[in-house]
Amino acid sequence: MTRVPLRRFPERADRRDRATRGVTRFLALLALHLLVSFALLPDNVAAWHPFHHDDYDNLSAGVRDVALARPRPVSTLAIAAVADLGLPLAYAAQNLLLVVCVALSLRFVELFVRDGRPLPWTGWVPAAAIAFAFPSAVDYTRYFGLLTNLASAAFGLGAMVAAAAMARRRAPARAGSLAFLALCALSFLSKEDFLLPILLTCAGAAASGAARRWLALGAIVVLMFLATLAMGRAMGSVFVTGTPGPADPYYISFAPGSLWDAFAAMMLRPAYPRTLLLAALGAVALAVLALRRDATTAMRLVLLPAIALSLLAPYAIFPNHTSLYYAFLPATLLAAALAAVLHAPAADAPARMRAAGALLLGVAIAAVAGSYDARRDLARHYARHASYNRAIADFLAERRDALAGNAVAVHGLAGPSPWSNSTGAYLERFLGRRVDWHVFVPVEDPFYRFGTKPGGTVHVHPAARACEIAGAPGIEHVVVGADGRARVVSDCTEATSAR
Repeated sequence: MTRVPLRRFPERADRRDRATRGVTRFLALLALHLLVSFALLPDNVAAWHPFHHDDYDNLSAGVRDVALARPRPVSTLAIAAVADLGLPLAYAAQNLLLVVCVALSLRFVELFVRDGRPLPWTGWVPAAAIAFAFPSAVDYTRYFGLLTNLASAAFGLGAMVAAAAMARRRAPARAGSLAFLALCALSFLSKEDFLLPILLTCAGAAASGAARRWLALGAIVVLMFLATLAMGRAMGSVFVTGTPGPADPYYISFAPGSLWDAFAAMMLRPAYPRTLLLAALGAVALAVLALRRDATTAMRLVLLPAIALSLLAPYAIFPNHTSLYYAFLPATLLAAALAAVLHAPAADAPARMRAAGALLLGVAIAAVAGSYDARRDLARHYARHASYNRAIADFLAERRDALAGNAVAVHGLAGPSPWSNSTGAYLERFLGRRVDWHVFVPVEDPFYRFGTKPGGTVHVHPAARACEIAGAPGIEHVVVGADGRARVVSDCTEATSAR
């Protein structure tokens, strides 16, 4: 059989070249992530171990244990798949997913405002560095509770990339529409946070033509989202129904003042996202003035910050549940927008490109250096708690056989541990056997609430009642030190005197 040279098929060669560039860029982004988040931040390398109750909840079930008839089934299944990998690979998977989200953000902006033309390295490298240097990016490297966000973002950003590709005729309409809708559904079934960015992307895509198709797709997306909310409400999901108490974490408020305060807490009060937002808005405003005759590109440039900021809307309704790490993805899109504006197609003259690249590189270096202290402090926070919890895990692993089927009293705990806000499911999976845990603490705090969670094996009691509740023979008493190192003592009297 005669082999036909690939150059005879330019479209196939073009697809191969794009795939090669995509893989090369992803590997470069991964290397940049390792540089910014670890090599230049050595405090983030030490003591890797879960400690937050969300970590333990997410690691407590594998794929075989997951029932899909539940809220957020897609992200739950993804988390279970990560849990099955074991701790080292689970952390690796989370960090890879983080890089995927940054890569998709960059590609979306290229398709949305640059007709798919790749940014030069002087654009995407600084933009990615600004994203990885975000103060709360450390959370995404180590906190398994954010796997839900990353799963939703990967699918949601993928849907936005698909929409932008269709708008630029880089994807067949029928296949592209099906892929777009499938990715939207996967995102909504992971977390309820990508409706507005997707709808704004559809609005920008409609400016390129086929407005009726985009109106129809937008309507289908809204219906899918409403169906997801209805499913969550029927299943009693607190993320949809909220909680009644004004002080509860998932209390919902649509009061304008409350929404503004929540938005400000995530985006305006912290210096890093505020500075990035102002820089992006200023650059977009100048670019729009320069592109007065290109209404379509100008509109899409205006939409970029709106798309980024709309990601905060689902979190702003929870006034007691704001956190800086929710601003990470908006900041990533703003950094990509800044790179796209400085490397605008109308300004692709060599001298202007060099100036834009130099400016953006300077901004990136300042961002990495300026956020160092905040990222270092956060990394040390993780390392301190991880070290404490790893010492506990080492003790439990050594005592696995002795603990099997027994009642165990735990004394001396302070801060997050495998028992805090826990049903005991993770401990049962970790030890491979069921243990009846009695945890004694001086007073209730956010980590330890007196009582037992439904179906749980962790019972939290006041320390003053230790000998009353766990004074019978046959109960093993464990005292945990301030460094997490634990030891077995003879009875409750010795345990209470050792605290």
